[in-house]
Amino acid sequence: MSKKITDETILDCGHKPSEHGPYTTGYGTDAKGKTRCYDCCADVEREWMREHGNTTLYLAPAKRKAEDEAKMVTGQSRDTSGEWKVTDWPGKLSIPVDRISKGRHNIAGVRYDVWFRFEGRRWHGVQYGDWTQICHCRRLKEECPGCRKNADQFFKVKHADDNGVGSLMVCKNCAEW
Repeated sequence: MSKKITDETILDCGHKPSEHGPYTTGYGTDAKGKTRCYDCCADVEREWMREHGNTTLYLAPAKRKAEDEAKMVTGQSRDTSGEWKVTDWPGKLSIPVDRISKGRHNIAGVRYDVWFRFEGRRWHGVQYGDWTQICHCRRLKEECPGCRKNADQFFKVKHADDNGVGSLMVCKNCAEW
């Protein structure tokens, strides 16, 4: 039996529901039925991104304008020269897109590739078709400065150079060496 949640209810995250409109609830519910305010939902999404290196976000205009919204809803091609962001559903997790590229897709007709940075790491996302905002995102592998090989995870190690002792982010193999 589900519980009735009002704007004054304390959610499982310990907060009240977030400010919301008439068609939203002010909270999210996870697979286990736990309720969280929008800020806590964004924290969970960030943690998932750190741990798993992939997620599903939404590609949206950075500055919402009526004409942008109309293009998104009607499925018209979006302008790839404007400012874009990837965001979670409530919009509390919002990451600016560094680059967007429009290409062809054999089934959806069009695809949008986006590149962005999250916590200093490079990410890539793909949205298929004009009739959606869903963007499938993954963390990109980066080159280790120690061995010059691509790595998924980096570790901070101390190192000495001409300027003294500092720290460097290296792959697991170089960190163990």
